[in-house]
Amino acid sequence: MSRLITVFGATGAQGGGVVRALLAGGKFKVRGITRSVESKKAKELASQGVEMVQASLDEPESLHKAIAGSHGVFLLTNFWDGMDGARETRQGKGAVDVCLQEGVKHLIYSGLESAEKMYGFVVEHFDSKTRVEDYMIEKAGSMMWNSVRMPGYFNNFLTVGKPKKLDDGSYVMDYPMEGKPMYAMDVGDLGGCVASIFNDPENYGGKIIGVATEFITVEQFCDVLNKVLAPRVFKDAKQTADQMAKLGFPGAEEMASMFKLYQKGIERDIELTKKLNPKAKSWEEFVVSHKADFESIL
Repeated sequence: MSRLITVFGATGAQGGGVVRALLAGGKFKVRGITRSVESKKAKELASQGVEMVQASLDEPESLHKAIAGSHGVFLLTNFWDGMDGARETRQGKGAVDVCLQEGVKHLIYSGLESAEKMYGFVVEHFDSKTRVEDYMIEKAGSMMWNSVRMPGYFNNFLTVGKPKKLDDGSYVMDYPMEGKPMYAMDVGDLGGCVASIFNDPENYGGKIIGVATEFITVEQFCDVLNKVLAPRVFKDAKQTADQMAKLGFPGAEEMASMFKLYQKGIERDIELTKKLNPKAKSWEEFVVSHKADFESIL
């Protein structure tokens, strides 16, 4: 009988990738957690054989039914839903408690490192996840655990971080890295990494694993866009993190703090990422495969 993996955020970017990878592997039954089983995405997953269950991280009592009988759980918390770090930490700790109470054998959390511990300044959506990581590790006991730490998303270049068109017809990228390289990957490729960890806990369990497929500058991101989307021209806007913080959009200061953290340095393992998911895309492979999507937003 196939063991059951329960995936939080099953209709979203990270969780959706995990669901797809687990279904493709065929070794586990998959249960997806969503806030609405009536949504179009939830119904699509149900039609593919995913058991969709409605639950909320704000209601720990709803999680028992959602997690019951699970061999493994992929846990995801979302700071940007309300931008409340204390709430995110509370949600994550509550879910860890339910996993322990329900006898889950392997919990994988989508975590992040602590900017405060590393460099003495807070990036709330990082530090809030670290508090969940620390709690999971402290309380795990015999339960196998992992934290997978994402980098920046290639996908943001198509949405919130899409290129901005100037009057001269060229485009600029407003990523305030100030000349320093940043880690990034396709968020959908996290799924293959998580599936590999569930498949081989003996080798990968009990570890914090930082994933990424690239470590490049904004100028290098632009070089690929210039190559694939020619004759369009893309350039680094050379925005600073301090300038971003003053832009006034929701989360501007939080995002600026994140880029300051990226500038100072985080650790991700590109070689291990590609071992966990050999199909994980490079930036150029991502742009080529999403060329039509880029064309549609420019």
